[in-house]
Amino acid sequence: MSSKNLKEQIVHLAISIIGLVSKNAAVATFRQTNAIRLVPLTWVIAYLGKQVSKRNIKQYIDIGTNDGFELKKIVKSIGPFSEVHCFEPNLAIATKLESELKDVHVHAIALGKSSCEAILSTPIKVDGEHQSRAASIVFAHKSNAYGNDAQKVIVKNPRDTSVNWEVPSLIKIDAEGAELDILNELIDMIDSNSVVCIEDHWAIMEQSEQKTYKDALAQVISRLQYKGIHVLKWM
Repeated sequence: MSSKNLKEQIVHLAISIIGLVSKNAAVATFRQTNAIRLVPLTWVIAYLGKQVSKRNIKQYIDIGTNDGFELKKIVKSIGPFSEVHCFEPNLAIATKLESELKDVHVHAIALGKSSCEAILSTPIKVDGEHQSRAASIVFAHKSNAYGNDAQKVIVKNPRDTSVNWEVPSLIKIDAEGAELDILNELIDMIDSNSVVCIEDHWAIMEQSEQKTYKDALAQVISRLQYKGIHVLKWM
């Protein structure tokens, strides 16, 4: 065996050992705090994959898809799913997703408490490019939080969509602070064998006017868990 091949095998072995230890640490952290904090997406997906297999989940719903990075990783690593739905209110991004993801039902809307029209506020980088991975929904009674770039979008209650929420599903929610409203609407709709992965934005929300966001989200998560739904907060 050449020294080059030996070095490559040693590197691969080291990566495998580090990955295994880190995954176990991530799961231990989740069990202690109900959240996986600051770990790579691949480890989160590995954890979710075990839950999906255990609960025989066949549907994936991605709420707040943005450019589809997480969606593509999850579908590739955990799938195949019989149905895949994604919700992305930014029309330009949703149109691009629709052209790229042929087997995904792309919904160019946001989800919320009620069906209405709202503003999608998107910060702009210093160089003038859109910072597409950090947008938020601003409703009519609020001011434009960022004031940089805005577009009108459609918000719908989950009940007003074509998704069958009663099928056991893996549901990922990354809605830049709208998670609470969405979960409050879904709690009586989704099957008890579902798995919900939430990207938690409580720090951002409590810097704004919603000082009770963290406690309110914790209460909703407790209700979901009481129903038997597996909940993972990814921070």
